[in-house]
Amino acid sequence: MSLRDVAVGLIALDIAVYLAIELLVFIAKPVELDSTRAMSGNATRLSALLRPIERAVSWLQGADTWREPDWKMYTTAALLWALVSMLMLALLLACLYTYDVLAAMMREAGMGIEYLIVGLIALGIAIYLAVALLRPDKF
Repeated sequence: MSLRDVAVGLIALDIAVYLAIELLVFIAKPVELDSTRAMSGNATRLSALLRPIERAVSWLQGADTWREPDWKMYTTAALLWALVSMLMLALLLACLYTYDVLAAMMREAGMGIEYLIVGLIALGIAIYLAVALLRPDKF
């Protein structure tokens, strides 16, 4: 794989990130309105579509949606979240360990470093999502 191939991949990743940000900006207000209705206990426009998805995700996670969580469940979830966050930070730092070498290669090719940073962040997110989807019982 040449440096040019890496550059093309990083540019494509950059475009995908910008499109994802645009999508988030576009859907922010409708989601906020529906969230407000849902939190007040009213049915929303998406209730018929999202309720089966919510049940499926709860079933995959082994969660009981009718049981009120106690302090032990909240504490366990917070500690697991902290552990996963620390592991992701360690992975990101391991990726950044190679940053100097890759940055020097990109500087020689006349490319900006921002593509490398976005690529490393996207790699960390992709690995986290892959682990979360493949092993939902561990999260």
